[in-house]
Amino acid sequence: MGGLAEYLASNPGRMIALPDHGDLTEWIMCQPSGTVLYSCQRMGSVLGKSVLIMGQGAIGQSFTMLTAMQGARQVIAVDLLDYRLQWSKDFGATHTINPNKENLADAVRDITGGVGPDVTVEAAGYPETLDTVFRLVRQFGTVVIFGVQGGDIVPVDTRTWMDQQPTIIPTTGARSGDPTTHIKNMVALKERGLVDPGRMVTHRLNFDVEDVNKAYQMYEQQLDNVLKVVMSVGA
Repeated sequence: MGGLAEYLASNPGRMIALPDHGDLTEWIMCQPSGTVLYSCQRMGSVLGKSVLIMGQGAIGQSFTMLTAMQGARQVIAVDLLDYRLQWSKDFGATHTINPNKENLADAVRDITGGVGPDVTVEAAGYPETLDTVFRLVRQFGTVVIFGVQGGDIVPVDTRTWMDQQPTIIPTTGARSGDPTTHIKNMVALKERGLVDPGRMVTHRLNFDVEDVNKAYQMYEQQLDNVLKVVMSVGA
């Protein structure tokens, strides 16, 4: 994929220009958040609706930020890490749930008056979370799938699909036929001050062997309340 390289040759059609002002470390966060913007556009209007987001890494936080900005009545953030859920509140979540500490289904029913969220978003990339978003969505609601599964085939309970009859929207911005416009739009939103995905950068490290290893360990072991690490090349 070209990772861990100081330079990478690419098609100019897959690149965008960034503003000359501001912190480059923060501007580059418009790329992952821009892919979420594409998914939110596929999702449709959430004005006045209830939205549940499964997973609150940088992608899940981006969904929280954007659905809150779009006027969702409820933004329910779900994650196993309390520090991520605290970030979720900062990005606009109205409710947070840690399934290790409370029953997820019961909590969602309480929040949504027993009917379930209008929209559920899978942003974690695990078979269990994929199955869960179908179990939690209200009947005839919408399920947005963003997280990439580790295997080509994962177990899901299709009886839930038949009972709930949701609209299922798998989203991958890079395969949309237009891989850059949604990122340009995110840059424009940040430049106008409407959203700031750069706030998700919790750590800034150098692009060297020691710091690269440190970054991987931080992600793998979830150290130091890490959310997003940006590696800088050169001085």
